Amino acid sequence: MSQLAKLNRKSSRLVELSFDRLNLFEPVMGQYHDLGVEFQGAIALKPSNPEFLSKSDGLVLMPQGNKMLITTSFKRPVASVRALVCGSGSIVLTTYDVNGNLLDRTSKLANLLLNVSSTTQTKLNSTWLQSKKRGIARVELHSCTPFTLSDFCFLGMA
Repeated sequence: MSQLAKLNRKSSRLVELSFDRLNLFEPVMGQYHDLGVEFQGAIALKPSNPEFLSKSDGLVLMPQGNKMLITTSFKRPVASVRALVCGSGSIVLTTYDVNGNLLDRTSKLANLLLNVSSTTQTKLNSTWLQSKKRGIARVELHSCTPFTLSDFCFLGMA
């Protein structure tokens, strides 16, 4: 098994990707090809803004460029996906089948920062977005504002 992922002990079909073995500022594309998944539009970063620190304080993926979009494609369709995201704006997870048909769309509403003063550092809350629609061939994570992806896992179909 690649050091870029681990299999969950409860299910040999659940794959949890690890971003900690990536290099800082590395564009993320085919590094997970052996696991049947490829990314587009993502770069590995360690957030310098304390609001975006992940639970592990390790590397996260962020959209590369101005599109604020990370796309994930699967070699074989999967049964479900989960993404741990963090951002100050709404983040949308959209899933498609092999023909490009919409399967599911879910979103994280923007964090409302209340009682923020210049002396207080506020850490944005990470939120899990997930889709349990069988036959997922492509996932898009997008937002109008910068966001991080700190965990990504998927369940293969039997």
